[in-house]
Amino acid sequence: MKKVFLIVFFYLIQVSFVNAQTLKLGNQNFVKEKNKWFVVDRYNKYEVNERSITVKLKENVSESALNALNKNKGVIVERSNDLGYIDLLLPEGSKFDEMFTHLVSSGIFESVEVNSYGESCSNDPGFSSQYYLYNPITQYNPQRPQIYGSLEQSGTLEDGSTNPVTVAVIGYGVDNTNLELNMSSYGWDFVDNDAFPYPSDGGDHETGIAGIISAKTNNGQGVAGVAGGNGNNSGAKIMSLRIGYKIDAIPPAADEVYYSNLIDDAIIFAANNGAKIINMSFRCDESSAINSAIDYAYWQKGCVLIAATGNKGNSSISYPSSNPKVIAVGGIDIWWNNFGDWGPGLDLVAPATDIYSTVNVSPSSGPYAWGFLDKGTSFSAPQVSGVAALLLSYNPNLLNFDVENILKKTANTDLDHGPNGVYDELHVGSGMLNAYAAVSELIEPNPGVPQNMAISAISGNHPIISWSAVSGATQYKVYRANSATWRYAYSLLGTTTSASWTDNTYTASLVQDLHFQQIIIELQLWMVI
Repeated sequence: MKKVFLIVFFYLIQVSFVNAQTLKLGNQNFVKEKNKWFVVDRYNKYEVNERSITVKLKENVSESALNALNKNKGVIVERSNDLGYIDLLLPEGSKFDEMFTHLVSSGIFESVEVNSYGESCSNDPGFSSQYYLYNPITQYNPQRPQIYGSLEQSGTLEDGSTNPVTVAVIGYGVDNTNLELNMSSYGWDFVDNDAFPYPSDGGDHETGIAGIISAKTNNGQGVAGVAGGNGNNSGAKIMSLRIGYKIDAIPPAADEVYYSNLIDDAIIFAANNGAKIINMSFRCDESSAINSAIDYAYWQKGCVLIAATGNKGNSSISYPSSNPKVIAVGGIDIWWNNFGDWGPGLDLVAPATDIYSTVNVSPSSGPYAWGFLDKGTSFSAPQVSGVAALLLSYNPNLLNFDVENILKKTANTDLDHGPNGVYDELHVGSGMLNAYAAVSELIEPNPGVPQNMAISAISGNHPIISWSAVSGATQYKVYRANSATWRYAYSLLGTTTSASWTDNTYTASLVQDLHFQQIIIELQLWMVI
């Protein structure tokens, strides 16, 4: 008698959609998300005020024509200004798009525009110094590189507070007494072998990195973080892991020591204690121990690993950023020039000079200390870590390679502002980090999740994977993990338009019933998105 059983592999179904709910009214573009309409431009999104439209009459049209039109539709004039613009209040329950079309078709208006709700700018006193987050262009403020990572840009989509993730910062310790930082309850000092990973040697390096990632945003204190939440809604948590210390040489020179034999321990600790992102703003010699720890964190725990490429300007990137499983982040200066190490394997760049963030608390600084950090790819990497935290906060089901692909796919390649004037993959990788574009990639289309996934086969035959069809899906991509242990080691099997897939790359064989039960449990946990 032939047995039917479940197969040891994990399968992942990725869904593609069309027909996102969008509108174009005049020169305005709209998208619907969670039953709310938003007006969108290249980098911003604002909720529509569905009862407010502003119009301007054509030059020879009298207000009586407007009054007659309004009376017919129950529209009220709220106010007008000296330039001829008139704010109209639409009837409750009316549809703004239909009203827009009605007003335009009347032919009496020079301008018709739907209104929206503006967003408050961050009230953090140091925010104005953080050009890399938000950099409005004026005649007094020429365009500097920015990652569109402020509350009024990427923060309109996700600020890190929806599903806050933990980001491990490996280095010589984060000042957990700085009230700008949302610290994890986990952390370890591998130098002193205790649970107090404080930068006792006075260095601000990792404290600044932590602030770039998730300093509490819009709380009226300090600076803003990329994934710092909004006001009382905290964003990503910081796990401090100390593996070194700062050496004070002849002022103002300074250097740091990182013990390479502790790096692998810190990576494993982070992966085992809930960190989804690991930031490594240092360089060191490559070792099999560190490579094994990276493999463990990436393949078994699904961590996103991010590292700085180095500051020497070399044509090859430093380790551990050179490890293929690590996102390698280089730098760009305020004039759009490459900063730091570059070359094959570089994934992204982010601003690296004139950086302000949190610093260690001192008697003169107060509990929300912030200040100037100077320059370095060390400060580019945490910008990427912060955007990764935004992505995972918005969708905790993303896999580590999903995060990397999104970051690289949405990077800005329009680098014509600099003196070089061209996109050069060796110097900028996939381009410059773009927080707004990265999070937008998750908004529309908003994929459904395949349900009722089942995997079965007859001994000697190929396994069949099936699931319930998802409304609106035009295509499914099927992935398989090649081991029950390395559960994030997925590879693409193929695509299908139906709600089933036969895996012709594997032939089933009998295994013990006990193992079937384990696989059933694993399938309930993994991994259908």
